[in-house]
This record gives sequence, structure tokens and C-alpha cells, in this order.
Amino acid sequence: MIPCAGTGQDGDLQKGGPLSYTDNGDGTITDNNTGLVWEKLGMDGSVHDVGNTYTWDDAFAVHVAGLNTASFAGHNDWRLPNEKELESIVDYGTFNPAIAAAFDTNCTASCSVTTCSCTSASGTVYWSSTSVWAFRDTAWDVDFFSGRVSSVGKSAAGAVRAVRGDSSCLPATGQTTCSDSSGTIIACTGTGQDGDLQKGAPLSYADNGDGTITDNNTGLVWEKLSTDGSVHDKNNTYTWSQAFSGHVATLNGASFAGQNDWRVPNLKELWSIANYQNATPAVSAAFNNNCASIGCSVMTCSCIAPSGFYWSSSSYAAPTSAWTLLFDDGSTSVGPKSLSESVRAVRGGS
Repeated sequence: MIPCAGTGQDGDLQKGGPLSYTDNGDGTITDNNTGLVWEKLGMDGSVHDVGNTYTWDDAFAVHVAGLNTASFAGHNDWRLPNEKELESIVDYGTFNPAIAAAFDTNCTASCSVTTCSCTSASGTVYWSSTSVWAFRDTAWDVDFFSGRVSSVGKSAAGAVRAVRGDSSCLPATGQTTCSDSSGTIIACTGTGQDGDLQKGAPLSYADNGDGTITDNNTGLVWEKLSTDGSVHDKNNTYTWSQAFSGHVATLNGASFAGQNDWRVPNLKELWSIANYQNATPAVSAAFNNNCASIGCSVMTCSCIAPSGFYWSSSSYAAPTSAWTLLFDDGSTSVGPKSLSESVRAVRGGS
């Protein structure tokens, strides 16, 4: 452990809205940043029991349908969260569970959602409504033991935490189509899947003509990548330390695009640009167009190395490792800081 000041790490800059939640006293929690209202979980053997698990189909047909039939907390618009909504409540400053205290407090045997708040963290995955588009018989999930985003077959057993409402500040996943548990594409209407409801702000980007891309939802400005052998080349890799002292420092020293406040994005910022409608790479066209095999610059193309992991500025609970994102599919992972991985710098804050 070292002092954070001046490192440029996530713990130093702490970009994004500070995590903030309100217990509504009716078995629900409101996220004060996104406005989303989350189901609390208890240990009383009810539909809210933290130990309940479901197949992906039953997450919709049993858990969510049961909440809506009972008008839980006075509402019948409960749904399965999409992957970006589910990941939004991960707290990467804690571990086992990687979630804020609002979701993990006073959890004792027989407690109900009006008296406690529970999160299963012993390797249990929580279902999202977002299918994995390269393997449509699987769906995205979050493991709240560590906060890892991964995927599992839709016939597997997963936990569910329902949500209601919408958030204009949280980017959508980009998914617009739906599939059943066998991977067959189906009509979306009425399924409650991510491609049906398409919650969140539609992904929207602007190429600024100076080698950068602005995310119109978050206001973050992203470095474009190239194939010209420059500091922007998509094939450049760095250790975690070099991501700060090499890549970002070079951009700032050269005042890339007229700015000298470039930094390594934290994991939630990096993950915000994933597009789960696209399978390899899982990004929008703004980050993947006109990319020649060699020679194109950030003024003429936009490139991505989908097969490589991209560093975030967020350390893992075991501090010799840091969080990474694989744009091959949009999954997160953890890598030793000594590994050589890709970097895409960012500036601004949301």
C-alpha cells in the first residue's frame, strides 16, 4: 500500500459519482446516482431469500413475475437488471462481498428485507437480462464475491436481485435483440430481456476530429487508437505501472489533442463503452472503423485490439493485481500488474 496522492490511480482520482444509497424502509434500496430502485434480499425463506437460485428462464418467469404479481413494495414493474445496471452497484473498494453496506447489513438467520439486507458472495453469480451475443445460450452475470463480470450457461443456477426504474445517466448495453436458453434468436416483445427493454441511455459517440472520441452520455473523452507505430498504436502494451508512467505520461507531455489531463480509466469508466450487441469486438463502431492493417493514424481510423486485455486504474483486493477488461466479449478479469496489456486513455469526468 502507498499514499494515493499523485499516482493517478482510481483511489487517487476517485472519478464518478460517490456511491450513495437510501434504504426506503419497504424492502427496497434507491441508488441516489442512477435513480434505480433495487430489491433487498433477506434470509427468511421468502421470494427475497438470498439463498434462492434460478435458471435464467426462471429468473424472469418465477422471481420477477412473483414480485410483480404480489406488487412488491407497491409496484408491478420489477425486472431483471441489464449487465451495466447490475455492475453499477459493485463497490471495488471492498471485497467479499464487493458491494456497499446498504446491500450487506444486519444479515442474520430469519431476517426479512425490512430488517436486514443480504448479498450472497460465496461464488454465487447474479443474473442479468443481457445475453452473451457470441454464445447466446449464455448470459452475463456479476459475482459479488469480487465484482467480476463473467458469463454462464442459461441453464445454470444463479441468484437474482430485481430492479425497477430507468436511468438516463447510465449507458445502455447496446443490446437490441433477444435469444432463448438454447441460443435461438426470438422476438423481443414481452420477454423482459435486455434487448426488449433496452434500459439506459442509448450509446452515442462523437468523433472530435483530433484523435479523440466523446461519449455523449458520460462526457468522457477517449483516446482513439491506430496502427501507425505511434504512442496510439493498438498493439502497444504496457505493465500496469507503465500505463501511467509511459503511455499516459507521454500523452500529457505532448499535450495530445491540446490537453494534458489524460489518465488511465477506472474499471467502471472502461466498462461503460462496451457494446454487448457486438461480439468481437464488443464496442461501438466509433471505436472500430477504417482500421487498416498498418499505417492508419488516429486522424483517419479508430482501432481496437479485441484479443488483448485493457488496463484500468482500479487495483484488485490483492493489490499486486489490477482489473482489466477484454473487449473481445466485454468481460472483466484480474491480471498481475507485471503483465503487459493494452491501454486506452481518457480524460474528463462524469
